[in-house]
Amino acid sequence: MANQARNNVMESLEDLGADSIYPGGGTTPVQPSVETDPATGQSACQPLSGWTFGFGDGFAGADTGPYGSLSTVANLNGSATTLPTTQLLDSLGNPTGQTLD
Repeated sequence: MANQARNNVMESLEDLGADSIYPGGGTTPVQPSVETDPATGQSACQPLSGWTFGFGDGFAGADTGPYGSLSTVANLNGSATTLPTTQLLDSLGNPTGQTLD
């Protein structure tokens, strides 16, 4: 359920797990009760710590291979690396004191 677009299109070298149960469009905030509910199948998922994602100002095509097709970022201008946990924020972006894997 790490698919931010929540469209269940996997662009990864590794299967990220079950399809998202959130409504489409990516407008529903992450809900810890959904993420930890064994009925969702997410309890079998593990954090993808140490993955680095690039940010740019557009789409530069696709890199294709035996893994499928992965998006290529145009004009790379930054990156972010995933952590094992992150703070859960409220609707105003303030920390709630809770964390998410």
